[in-house]
Amino acid sequence: MSMLPRVGLLAGHGVDVTAWQQRVALPVTCRWQVMQPDNSVSLLDLDALVWLWNPTLPPEPLQAERTCVRGWLQAALRTRKNQLIPFLLVATTPIPTPSSDPASPEPDWTTGTIQALKGIYRQELQSWVPASLVDSKRMAMQVDTQAGGVELSERVSTLRTTIHLWQRRQHRQAERCLAVGLILTALYVVLLLITVPWTTATAKPPRLAAPLSWSRSDWQYHLTDCQQLLQTSQGKPFEQLTVPEQERFTEHLRWLPISADLLEQRRPTKEVMRLRSQVQQLLNQMEGQVERWTNLSPTSPLEQAALQATRQQILNGVFEPRRPPTVLHQAAERYWLSERTLTLRSIQDILTQPQTVQIKLTELLMLLRNRLTLVETSRVHAPELKAAWLQELTSCIAWIEKAQASGATESLLQQDSTPLLLRAPK
Repeated sequence: MSMLPRVGLLAGHGVDVTAWQQRVALPVTCRWQVMQPDNSVSLLDLDALVWLWNPTLPPEPLQAERTCVRGWLQAALRTRKNQLIPFLLVATTPIPTPSSDPASPEPDWTTGTIQALKGIYRQELQSWVPASLVDSKRMAMQVDTQAGGVELSERVSTLRTTIHLWQRRQHRQAERCLAVGLILTALYVVLLLITVPWTTATAKPPRLAAPLSWSRSDWQYHLTDCQQLLQTSQGKPFEQLTVPEQERFTEHLRWLPISADLLEQRRPTKEVMRLRSQVQQLLNQMEGQVERWTNLSPTSPLEQAALQATRQQILNGVFEPRRPPTVLHQAAERYWLSERTLTLRSIQDILTQPQTVQIKLTELLMLLRNRLTLVETSRVHAPELKAAWLQELTSCIAWIEKAQASGATESLLQQDSTPLLLRAPK
């Protein structure tokens, strides 16, 4: 499983990186690595690069610093190739207001530097980069307090996730284009080999989606494909399956429980009995895979978050009509309980930060609103647990909004009337 992200710190002219680290108290959610000329850390081992610059420098050193920034990004792209990496420009002190004095620092240094970096992305990668990675609002920030250090850590995490999801979408699009190309090529070859007029051929109707309407050939197609997928995935972690294999697994997991329920309601003819046996056998094997992939004991927060993402992908849209407890019921229950555990851990991280109660409440409100949106859009089937979690999130959000309006103090987070989810650790 993945470790904490490693972030390379590059110190510009006039920046005491050690003093800056002590002042902002960078959180331990990342491994912060100060880059030196003789440093043994490879660019391939980093998850993000942060350039620390001093806004009080005069124009000439700032221009020279822009050249250094361009050189580091160029080296990173040429070393990592298509393994994109966030590159942030962080001012270590407040940026002075623009002045008419020609000797004053350049007021628009970050904008000019970001434009230069965009040019390098165009040159090295033909602009193959997500828009958020070259967005000035995400690339540039000021960090001179502990709150800024926390924000920097969150910004790095957000950009890493953005890159991962963007590349995943790009790979899926490439796979679809390749599949379309192969299909068109195959069709072209078939048309060349046909000796009778192809216009007289009847098109094969698409396979019906509802198991209730499947013909014998439809049943055989889905049963055979499911069996082949089980053989392919045997002994592999879910993450080692290809994206199409992962999607096929979830698709089969959607129709198998419904089919088993439908077949139980049909008159037990010889054909129905045969299908019942085959469907139940495949469903048992699929449930065994689900149990192996979702019932794990992660040893770190990152492993738990990765396991949670796997559970959501496997159980997405899977409806379980059978009475509990089944493997699918238990897997869905683990998903929602883990969702609460992960949220509680994030809440405790915010409550233990050395910040004012108003800042804590603002961060808690943002976190819970994001979680509420994720819960509302989730398709993991466990109606009672989902409804209970939605109710708890909604009540906590309402409590925070009321506390903000009344001017809350630190003691409010320790009272018995405070929602259990939001009580500060003692």
